[in-house]
Amino acid sequence: GRELAMAYATLARLRGTTLDDADAIALGTRAIALAESLDITETMADALITVGAATLSAADERGREQLERGLQLAIGAGLDDLAARAHANLGFGYEEQYRFDLAARYFDAGIEFCAERDLEHFRLHMTAWLAHCQFFLGDWNQAQVLARAVLNSRNLAPVTRIVALLVEATIRVRRSQFGAEA
Repeated sequence: GRELAMAYATLARLRGTTLDDADAIALGTRAIALAESLDITETMADALITVGAATLSAADERGREQLERGLQLAIGAGLDDLAARAHANLGFGYEEQYRFDLAARYFDAGIEFCAERDLEHFRLHMTAWLAHCQFFLGDWNQAQVLARAVLNSRNLAPVTRIVALLVEATIRVRRSQFGAEA
């Protein structure tokens, strides 16, 4: 029933966070099949996002299709947190492949989505990763502006702060700017 579909989706998401992509995909696929048969939109979107992220992480473009399908389901059902997660995972998937131009486009769209809905945690996290992309794309000025905007925010998740600090510190070191060591 519904509970089993949600359990599969939750287990898939947890396996994905440990980078156990094979289990994430297997459990997520079960969740998708069950959610589809029971017409459970939230579980379906959640599982599609998880399976899509794990698939895209392996440089398989089918992951993008799954993520975008999950994104559209989430938006259509008003599940803003899930939609923000889909945007972030689209960016992360391409960022992991060093396809920074694509990652930046997905992060930009996600940041805009989150800003319109006051989803600050996701917005700041994607902004930190957009700074990372801009650094690798060679736009150090924009990367530094974005990283500083994140670092000047309150209530940052530690991982968000670390990404922004990494960008800021790397640029300061390479430019021999004051305060790089700190």
